[in-house]
Amino acid sequence: MCPTKFFVVLLAMLPALMTPGVNWAEETGNGPSPLIKNAESCWSDDYASYAEWTSLMASRIAARNLPEKKAEKALAGFQRTFPEKTYEYFRTRIRCEHFTYSVDGIDVLGYLIRPANTQGRLPVVVYNRGGNGDFGAVTFTSMMRNLFPLADQGFIVIGSQYRGTFAKAGAADVRAARDEFGGSDIHDVRQLFDLIPDIQGADVERVGMWGHSRGGIQTFMTARTGVPARALVVAAGVADLAAGLEERPDMETVFRNRIPGYDDDKVAALQRRSVLYWAESLNREVPILLIHGSADDRVSVEQSRKLDQRLETLGFKHRLVEFEGDGHSFNKNRQAYIQAVADWFHQHLAP
Repeated sequence: MCPTKFFVVLLAMLPALMTPGVNWAEETGNGPSPLIKNAESCWSDDYASYAEWTSLMASRIAARNLPEKKAEKALAGFQRTFPEKTYEYFRTRIRCEHFTYSVDGIDVLGYLIRPANTQGRLPVVVYNRGGNGDFGAVTFTSMMRNLFPLADQGFIVIGSQYRGTFAKAGAADVRAARDEFGGSDIHDVRQLFDLIPDIQGADVERVGMWGHSRGGIQTFMTARTGVPARALVVAAGVADLAAGLEERPDMETVFRNRIPGYDDDKVAALQRRSVLYWAESLNREVPILLIHGSADDRVSVEQSRKLDQRLETLGFKHRLVEFEGDGHSFNKNRQAYIQAVADWFHQHLAP
């Protein structure tokens, strides 16, 4: 890197470098408690400036060995989806940190996002990502797409990557750290609730939980343990894994590789992770918003429709929002999707 470019990047990094741990209420070592370590700004390294981020994406596109015109189109698509003005807008309005926290003696990666320059205490949303292992991990790009816009509406967002994500091959605790698709990794989500009191400006009385896709499993299973979540949102969620498996038989490879004892009792393993079978054990006073795209080809909209009917029978406070013709990631209704999430939490996490 030439000296001039290095100086420009350094200037962009200064706010993060001068205010370490800006999201935490107190500093003890690298974090507010022995559970937290290695907190660092998301706005650094390859994301310290829009130029650096664009350069990173260009190198990733180049690694795909696409024909020149397709590579140019791919980069133009990235810049169209994430223009510089969007990056600069959130750069000045959002604080974001990656951190490591301890769960069951295992180091787990997490992230914390909050609006900058706000007064008073803010509601907190625990976000549960989809995917499994490294696939579906929350990246800077997915933060920019989904989480920064929610935080910008006055929410603190905290989430887990789940144990084993980005673990180094050959690590001594790689077996213990394995994502179990709704097994011990539920502890990773529960632990986040214990961290909330140490977040600067967090209102511990106003906490909600939002899960997307597989994150719906995490959301409902964690809620069943009695965490203090006052409202839930599940988007493109799986309510019955056995029914989902009939539609997507390829998921059996994931289940077999991830779920302990899967082949010993497949039915029991799937039902433990399927809210449709134990919805009555959830707190009926916690309102639930279900969101689904009618054209979702990964998780059928019927999953949310059946759960909606079940919640109605059980007397829950609930609502189902369908986006006609949209898919699993809500690309056709991105703003409306995030706004529906924000509106639900604004309504049910009000002071």
